[in-house]
Order: sequence, then structure tokens, then C-alpha cells
Amino acid sequence: MVMITLAGIRNEHWRRQLGGGQAVSPKYARLYITRGVQHHPRGAEALRKLLTCPPQIDPAVNPWGDCDLLKVVLDGETFYLKADCFARSWNPCEASEDPANDERTTRVYTCMLASEY
Repeated sequence: MVMITLAGIRNEHWRRQLGGGQAVSPKYARLYITRGVQHHPRGAEALRKLLTCPPQIDPAVNPWGDCDLLKVVLDGETFYLKADCFARSWNPCEASEDPANDERTTRVYTCMLASEY
């Protein structure tokens, strides 16, 4: 079994916030939807499933175990929700190597087709 890291736990927290329709400060999380998903007839359904599905800790889906990549397949089309963590500051004294640090990390969630990855 793959363990979920602190970063993954934090990503899951913000994914649930977004999926629950709660307004999340852009300081913490941003959501981007690629053109492929925007124009796909099942794109909205895929995004809903990705935001509300349980954590995927299957090593075949997410070998890192930190919930950075979620996957759903609808009618043979694969959709991903990818979480990336960025330091909020370019100043090394203000940046953090710990992506679970909410005060210094911005999470970016990208919903995309597998073909766009």
C-alpha cells in the first residue's frame, strides 16, 4: 500500500473544499481547466467526479502516494486532476520546501485530458 504524505493530506483537504463548492482563497488553491476539458461534452462531469472521488492511493494510478494525480475514465476518455505546489515567494528566506505549509504554499489544481498531459 502507498502512504499518503503530509503534502497529499493537505492537497486532499483543499480538493474537498473546492469539490464542496466552498470558496477557497486563491492564496491557497487555484483551479485551472484546460481547453480540452472545457470543450469535452463530459468535461463538467469529469471535473465533478475528480473533485469528489475518494483519494486514489492505487500505485498504478498514483505511484507517489501523495494524491498529486487523480484519474477518472468516462466513455474511454481519461481525465486527470493534477495538484502542483509552488512557493509563494521567490525570496529563499520566505519560501518553504514543505508543500504542506499553508502560509507559504500555493496549490494549483489542473483538470486536463490525458492527451493534454
